Amino acid sequence: MTQGRQRRTEHPHLPRPQVLFFYLFLAFLFTMLLRNAETAVESVRTGVLLCLRSAIPSLFPFMVLSELLVESGLGVLLGKTVGKPLSRLLSLPPEGCCALLLGLLCGFPVGTRSALALYDRGILSKAELERLLCFCNIPSSAFLISAVGVSLYGNRRFGILLYGACVASSLPIGFCLRSKKKELPCTHPISAPPKSLSVSTFTRAVSSATSAMLSVCAYILFFSSVIGCVSHALAPLDPPETAKALLFGRLEMTSGTAAASAVPNGTASALLCAFPVGFGGLSVHCQLLSFCEGRSLSLRPYFLAKLVQGVLCAATVAPFLALAPELMKKGESVSAFSFAYYSHKFTTVTLACFAACAVILLFSLLQRKLKR
Repeated sequence: MTQGRQRRTEHPHLPRPQVLFFYLFLAFLFTMLLRNAETAVESVRTGVLLCLRSAIPSLFPFMVLSELLVESGLGVLLGKTVGKPLSRLLSLPPEGCCALLLGLLCGFPVGTRSALALYDRGILSKAELERLLCFCNIPSSAFLISAVGVSLYGNRRFGILLYGACVASSLPIGFCLRSKKKELPCTHPISAPPKSLSVSTFTRAVSSATSAMLSVCAYILFFSSVIGCVSHALAPLDPPETAKALLFGRLEMTSGTAAASAVPNGTASALLCAFPVGFGGLSVHCQLLSFCEGRSLSLRPYFLAKLVQGVLCAATVAPFLALAPELMKKGESVSAFSFAYYSHKFTTVTLACFAACAVILLFSLLQRKLKR
């Protein structure tokens, strides 16, 4: 035993394999950015356009609305009212199903932010939060239908198929991870629920959503520059489009879906697009890590679940392509103006429907209170 301990402490200065890999990866990124500075600058400009045209319009309104729902307590009531079947199916508190519904409808990082807010209030336990993060973090319907379906593939039905595959692949993961034991909530909540609604509730929601949106955009810009440099370095080797889609899809979802759309084979293109949509990409995972910072969560199940979800999403899309090949038929080319119009229109309609549901719920609660 003493010899084994001596061998372990013989070289304490040597880094672990994970740390060594991280150092090598940093050195690789630093070299790539220095050798391809102009390409990195141009890629960041492309990332800024992506944030302005797609990410901010399709995410920011939903992030503010989700923060308001959690801050005001309406989200908890919505989960109790609508989320009872899901709570029994997934072994979660009814209030926690509100974060799941927001994540499935609005996409990441809305589901993650809502789940963390419920945990900070003491509504979710640590184990429930770790399980919920594994299947509430999917792309938004606006992004998949407008950006991927209409803009990249020229086919809205394919975008709807991708969104349905994401939802269909996330819920079985939650069912498999459910716990039969009754889990105790957090005994020391970080933040207390508001005693009454006020203007400060709205301002806090906007400020919190703004900081989260800046974090999302920062990761998009960074990974856009990295992917641009890697693409420039691989250009002399002339790799096939399939290899680019496999590589870029693991780094950043948007670049992965764009690379997959360039694959000539329609079935291979759809499957290569479905995997990063379910997996999310390293950029999305880094966003989640930044939001979970300071909470000492175990996120190994999350990474494994996202890998399984990417495979399940591709496996869900495959039989539909075999039964209905017309789903991959591209329509007319979509201009940048049309893409912005479709994205804004779909986001506005979805936001209006969600706001209408919140108003109806608030009206029914006030009516019950008046009757009492």
